[in-house]
Amino acid sequence: MAGLTAVIVAGGTGKRLGSETPKQYLSIGPRTVLEQTVRMFVESEVVDQFVLVVHPDFHTYVSGLLHNSFPGLSYSLVPSGSERQDSVANGIEKALDFDGNILIHDAARPFIRPEIIRECAAVLGVESAVVVGIKARDTVKKITYDLRVALTLDRSEVFLAQTPQGFSFEAVKKVLVKIRQSDGIGTDDVYFAEQLGIPVRIIEGSSLNFKITTPDDLALAKVIMENYGSVFA
Repeated sequence: MAGLTAVIVAGGTGKRLGSETPKQYLSIGPRTVLEQTVRMFVESEVVDQFVLVVHPDFHTYVSGLLHNSFPGLSYSLVPSGSERQDSVANGIEKALDFDGNILIHDAARPFIRPEIIRECAAVLGVESAVVVGIKARDTVKKITYDLRVALTLDRSEVFLAQTPQGFSFEAVKKVLVKIRQSDGIGTDDVYFAEQLGIPVRIIEGSSLNFKITTPDDLALAKVIMENYGSVFA
């Protein structure tokens, strides 16, 4: 089956959030973070199937969640790894079964806009790799190991990477090999494409497409759903 596969990375444990329940399963308004994230991809109407990368302890829970919220959704569950890039590699391996382009997204970014997902999908029709990011608004300083300013970067040349990040079917096979050979130094997915010399196209995202990591992030997500939930319904 060809088409676009969304790999949703949902293997986090919530340690930085300080919660016993992983952040992707916490509620923000009427649904969990994971449900809200999947909903945005469903609403984009360009995703043919989903691969969710989930800790094995939560496979049954996630299956029930998806069955209740998205009847008929085409999805597969794969186990998460010890590091994010291991989880991504597990997701890619399953997604390769579908012979199509792949978008990888953090489950903890529930406010990705469907139109941005559609733009990513369109780019992968002509490009090998894509990443969503936002322009740096503040002055960016490069620092030394002892926290001293080394130099000031030109912020007009700096983008802050978000997800989705994605690859064409041909490119992702090479990226998977690179990830598996890595020592955990990749900070995001398109980093490995960069290392292979694969051009990466950037799409401007949104400041609302933040990753829920801290209690403040979770509180902000709840405020957004309470006041602007209709935008992300």
